[in-house]
Amino acid sequence: MKTNSRRQVLQALAFGGLGVGCGAVISACQPPRPPDVGRSALADDGPSLRSLAAKRGLSIGTSVVAHKLEDQDYSTLIGRHFSQIMPDAAGMMSILQPRRRTWQFWNFDSAVRLAQEHDQGMRLNALIWGRETAVSDDPFDGWTPTPPWILKGDLPPGEMEEVMRLHIETVMQRYKGQVREYIVVNEPLHGDWRHSGLNPNIWLTRMGPEYIKLSFEHARRADPDATLIINEWGADYIDQEHGPTNRPGQYYNVAKQLVRQGAPIDGVGFQFHLEVGLSKPTVSKILDQFARFDALGLSTHITELDVRIREPITQDKLEEQARLYRTVIRAALESPSTRDVTLFGFTDRYSWITEGPHYDGSIWPGFSVGTMMDSEFRLYPSFEAVRDVLSA
Repeated sequence: MKTNSRRQVLQALAFGGLGVGCGAVISACQPPRPPDVGRSALADDGPSLRSLAAKRGLSIGTSVVAHKLEDQDYSTLIGRHFSQIMPDAAGMMSILQPRRRTWQFWNFDSAVRLAQEHDQGMRLNALIWGRETAVSDDPFDGWTPTPPWILKGDLPPGEMEEVMRLHIETVMQRYKGQVREYIVVNEPLHGDWRHSGLNPNIWLTRMGPEYIKLSFEHARRADPDATLIINEWGADYIDQEHGPTNRPGQYYNVAKQLVRQGAPIDGVGFQFHLEVGLSKPTVSKILDQFARFDALGLSTHITELDVRIREPITQDKLEEQARLYRTVIRAALESPSTRDVTLFGFTDRYSWITEGPHYDGSIWPGFSVGTMMDSEFRLYPSFEAVRDVLSA
């Protein structure tokens, strides 16, 4: 007799595939409540998120799509509500240095100008991110933050480190005094959660695991005053539903080893890409994870918070999304090592979930909500939930 794994059952339930009856899941037989999208954020006259967060000693930021900043409504809301911004792709090596020693800063510069105009902090993501190129079901269609001239260049270890050093030095010296925080190494763990250990990317295979420590050393020399962060997904809280249960521990071990090696690392980033109906974080689970890194002397940063919702969109799902946002913000407020939260987009108009990097919805098909505002900047319940918890 064929049996279904727990994962298969959950997937089938998510897609409505197992024909669950009323006796098994009562809520499946209740008609969904239609969503109630609120007023426009452009007409909202309540206190800004950044002003409320500042009173609580918290910085609240957002990632921004740098080449969409000419959208005046978008830029206005960025300036009004956020105290820090992070261009979501404009700071990556494949964008800044698409060919060796050929630099393209104009995209990132536009975000820097916006930050200066609104007295906002800046974070760059990321100096070194060795994501693998296309695998069997790669949603990025083979795009990688490491430029092709590195991937195809067959560079020896010594030359690879020189490429790393020059890139970090050039970028950080250009933005010295303007960018206060850098994600130095992004997603060092294996990209396939079914595997443990470090991601077998070009930096690891050419330079070995010491590439992480070397990245931080070059960054510290380039700007002694910057905050240097490592960043990872799927390790945000204890007993996380995404990936193996030991992934949070793997991330901790990477950070602990860097500290023991004397690497000049200041903080640890947690991405918090959550899903309604799947993710079940609690404040205590988040605080337990953060406390381990605090004990190492590292600050903790929520770097890419979003909460996606699978269609059909209902009021119940929107309210669960609001609860998840509220939980994460509460944990940030209660954590002694956390002083900032960055949303990975605040509107579905420019979200990697609903639109994706190609603005065709290809990365997360079937998910038409992923942030706190819809594509017309109308407020979901999540926005008021965040404002309420910051006001508490």
